[in-house]
Amino acid sequence: MLIELLFKRAELLASIKKMKIEEDSFRNINQSKKSEEGAKSTLQEMATSSKTLIHEDVLQENVGFGLRETRIINFKVDDIPKLYGNDRDKVDEWIYLVETEARTQGIIRSRLIDCVTKLPRGNALQMLRNMQKRDESITWEKFKNQLLATLKPADVQRGLRSELKSIKLTSNFEDNIMKFQTIANKIDKKDEFELVWFFLEALDPRVRAELESKNVETLNDAIRHAR
Repeated sequence: MLIELLFKRAELLASIKKMKIEEDSFRNINQSKKSEEGAKSTLQEMATSSKTLIHEDVLQENVGFGLRETRIINFKVDDIPKLYGNDRDKVDEWIYLVETEARTQGIIRSRLIDCVTKLPRGNALQMLRNMQKRDESITWEKFKNQLLATLKPADVQRGLRSELKSIKLTSNFEDNIMKFQTIANKIDKKDEFELVWFFLEALDPRVRAELESKNVETLNDAIRHAR
């Protein structure tokens, strides 16, 4: 009887030990899973945080076997007009606004070309694209010089026409006529009818009415009759 009790006690102890081992094993498995899930969560948070940071500050690009980090610059251009590359553009003024804003916002010249790509439209945008195709190291200075070489002549011509419009031949008649002729000679592809119209607009209304009745066709004729 005693021996039987001892055997049962031994079996009970063995069963309790087995249950404890299984319980410890189960606890270890749960802890391992929690640790793994925690690690995954941390990695995901790090990746999300890193992705957000990259989106705001850094663009990573594959180059060869490594990564290159390119700083994305938030250049505010709300106060700068678009540049279309036509004769209505004031290219000098546009360049001045871009460079002034760049200095104000702390943008260095070497990164400025990357900041202004959202501003060109139409012919100006096509010009930039063509330059980028020909030259991978396109810079702001190169683009600016190309704009000046291409668009500045039109800008100058528009300025000359504005000067003609501003002249009034109501006083200092001979001096203002000489000024008018000097500016007119600088205008490329000038139309005689356009020059006559500018001249008539500069005259006193009574003199203008008299010349209009004579149907003058050239600037020289208009000047001769006005005298």
